[in-house]
Amino acid sequence: MLATKLALVCNGTILFASALLALICHPAFVWLVVFMAASLMFSGWTGYCGFAVIFRYFGRK
Repeated sequence: MLATKLALVCNGTILFASALLALICHPAFVWLVVFMAASLMFSGWTGYCGFAVIFRYFGRK
């Protein structure tokens, strides 16, 4: 799997998990949703994805 696709899967998983945690455990997990949404917007605007850089460092193409 390409690093960019893997980054999108990880972002979606974190968003889904943090939304569930905000509903079930504690409302403060909403801030994780906000952070991940801001990360996705930044990635869309600039083309720079931090997760993809990390995955490329560990050997993904």
